[in-house]
Amino acid sequence: MNSPERVILEPFLVAGISARTNNAAEMNAHTAQIPMLWTLFFAGAIANDIVNQTPNSPTYGVYHRYASDANGDYTLTVGVGVASTALTAEDVGVETIAIAGGDYLIFHSASDAPEHIIQTWQTIWAYFAQHPEIKRAYHTDFEAYLGAGRASIYIGIQTKSSTII
Repeated sequence: MNSPERVILEPFLVAGISARTNNAAEMNAHTAQIPMLWTLFFAGAIANDIVNQTPNSPTYGVYHRYASDANGDYTLTVGVGVASTALTAEDVGVETIAIAGGDYLIFHSASDAPEHIIQTWQTIWAYFAQHPEIKRAYHTDFEAYLGAGRASIYIGIQTKSSTII
């Protein structure tokens, strides 16, 4: 397993649509919400209704409002970067999420295909299991879809343990 890249990010905003779920629910096709959320975002052209987007924003999948850890409930917001609290052309249930600034590990996916994103998440879980000295922050984590088939997943880590990398 390749080592992830470590970066320090400034806070920024993402606006989009959200669903509350957990990893156990996502393993069952009857209770999974994430595929439906992505479908709604693209089929509904939600990004077109957000009028204060940052130029050339990637599409983001932001994991936040963690109840506990990787086993607990969380909220996923699918959206785009915005310069300020989201303004929308119509009422489409868009909310604005603040991405926490701080230390992140970047895990690069082989592509933006769903199976590669799932494989990258499996790599992330294995990485943290193999490196218990590095603690996840569980504030905000996000997938960044950069276009041209490229995607990366950013995992927030606790600052006090980030010097180990």
